[in-house]
Amino acid sequence: MKTIVLPLMRKWPTALVLGLTSTVTAASTIVLETETVYDAAAGEVRWTIRNSGDALADALVVTAFPPHGKVASSEPTFIDGGDAVSGALSAAVPVDKPGKHLVPLRIAYADATGEPHETLAWARCFRDVDATTWTSPLDAALASSVQTRGGEPETPRSWTLTLAANSSSAEPIDASLSLLLPDGLQATVDTPQTLTIPANGIAFAEIGVTNAALPLGHAGVLPIAALLQFETADGFHHTVEAAAKLHVQSGETSIDSELPRRLPMEITLALFAIWCVAFLRRLWRGLPDEGIHAHGTFWAWCDVALVAGLTLYLGWVLNAQLVRLDTLCVGGDTPAHHYLISRIRETGRMVSWAPGWWSGFPMFRFYFPLPYAAMALLAEILPHNVAFKVGSIAGLLALPSCLYASGRILRLRRPAPAMLACLAVPLILDNTHNMWGVNAYSTLAGMIANSWSFALLAPAMAMACRDALDSRIRVRTVLMLAAVVLSHFFTSMMAALVLADVLLIFAVLPGLRKTGVPLLRRPWAVLVAEGLCTLLLTAWWVAPLFAERAWAVDFGGRWDIRFFRQ
Repeated sequence: MKTIVLPLMRKWPTALVLGLTSTVTAASTIVLETETVYDAAAGEVRWTIRNSGDALADALVVTAFPPHGKVASSEPTFIDGGDAVSGALSAAVPVDKPGKHLVPLRIAYADATGEPHETLAWARCFRDVDATTWTSPLDAALASSVQTRGGEPETPRSWTLTLAANSSSAEPIDASLSLLLPDGLQATVDTPQTLTIPANGIAFAEIGVTNAALPLGHAGVLPIAALLQFETADGFHHTVEAAAKLHVQSGETSIDSELPRRLPMEITLALFAIWCVAFLRRLWRGLPDEGIHAHGTFWAWCDVALVAGLTLYLGWVLNAQLVRLDTLCVGGDTPAHHYLISRIRETGRMVSWAPGWWSGFPMFRFYFPLPYAAMALLAEILPHNVAFKVGSIAGLLALPSCLYASGRILRLRRPAPAMLACLAVPLILDNTHNMWGVNAYSTLAGMIANSWSFALLAPAMAMACRDALDSRIRVRTVLMLAAVVLSHFFTSMMAALVLADVLLIFAVLPGLRKTGVPLLRRPWAVLVAEGLCTLLLTAWWVAPLFAERAWAVDFGGRWDIRFFRQ
């Protein structure tokens, strides 16, 4: 029996991770179990395939590759979850060779999105021998190397397969070698046709495989197999199989392509260099710069173009156009996050007892509700899946604008705000981790609230510092700080530590204390007042969080992260 369990999800470190159905909020699976019997009298393979998963396996075709005779394929069919399908295929096996013969079966099917998948099964034919006592003097194993990458997107990917054959025979074995490869893959011309295994020894064969013409949809994991056939001195035929899997990436661009590794940093450095040159040019020419309004029109349009370009570039890398598809997002932890939004819409409350998980749990008592509340509101005017995906990448796409806005709020001279915006690219496309937040990998794996909080963090701190410099308490700053607190505790702690340092600076340095003004107009007092207002505004959530801290679980242990090491 051959069993394959296939989660219906795509690779996330890629672009947007798209789901497979718009009607449920849990990841579906296809689980195929194959049973085969060789009917020697009829010369055919009888097969039964059961789908014990809960998703449809569509366009299912079974192909038999007999050692002699023509390849035979079944008519396309489908298997719904819990159903089974049976059939028979003609497969000739030599009648004059006693021993063990194999008929490989390739099972190809598509999931609910049309994504193709394949698996292998075997029909074993024991002719004139007892299958229960049959033994072979040869064992074989097949392994694939890591895929090598060409210099251009069109360059075929290639692999090196290593076939190991271990003989327990007292005589050398000369075995014929054949490969079973998916359509579009081919062996290199130097692939050996035979393999000689020494007596009681081991032989190895290196086999090159290239992606010559794989269709775009075949990017993924594909099964391969090697067959060794030989006859022993007693006249018995032996067939030994060895199977492995290839991780295939099509040469064409698709939503499964990996995020660029070096390009984001290079683009950011190039933009940084351009703005440095522009800044030095201003100094060299002695242009007056009284503040942010000097030569505002030209530089403002330059800033708009830069921030828009950075945002569009991130959207292009993430394939943001796919958010309009009404499909379920299923990367990493995200399948579980759909329930959070649905529960808010169902109850109208952010903190509630949710019975849908773990026999019930206190939803948002120990997690951050703001992004999910926003997505729940958005889901009132958009389909749930579309609203979820828009909310998932909103923090990533907003980061360049938020970093730029923080520089403008602090009234930094150009090109400093634009340089801050450039920092969003290496942060979002950093590939050294996939669960600690900020970057695209973490966000698409479920760290949605974290990406929102980092986008809000910079302008919130800038607004607080601006208020301290202006000696004014502003409601909008309190609201922004409250949004940070309700988005994630990482950024809340960072904001608290940074603003505490700023408060200390304003309270200690003589030139910033402003002792001759009313108390609430002093910079340090402004920060204290805004901090207290933020705590009061979020107390409905923060106070129970700390009061019931004993019921929470620590997030994790040591974080082994090497940022920006690509």
